Amino acid sequence: MAHVKGRVIALPQLGATESLILEFTGKTIPQGGQPLAGAWVTVIYDLDYGRPAPGGSPIEEVGTDEQGYFELRGYDAPYRDAQLGLKVTKAGYKDVFMPYTDFSKIEPQSFLVILVPSSPADNGIQPAAK
Repeated sequence: MAHVKGRVIALPQLGATESLILEFTGKTIPQGGQPLAGAWVTVIYDLDYGRPAPGGSPIEEVGTDEQGYFELRGYDAPYRDAQLGLKVTKAGYKDVFMPYTDFSKIEPQSFLVILVPSSPADNGIQPAAK
């Protein structure tokens, strides 16, 4: 049985222009950043060259709690060491997707997701002067 967990945050001081997902090892999920409650985390099986395949369906999805934490457990990966995708969405933020190999022997696999607002004005970053 597969098991992933992690946290979704905003980190304006990073100055990133794109959302990102980081896989990490260790039992403690990194702290800091602004937790994002209500983000949707989806595990996807049908991939096409490392991206979600058209018409592909999610294996499992869950919303983040008030501290931005999520946990998906007990879903079946299609086969050992399957190539899956992790997609995270939240209204007002740029979506992010990352393919990863589901190592069912590593329990759990952990991810830190940093979402960037859809509009640069929302994160304190000023647009470049023309």
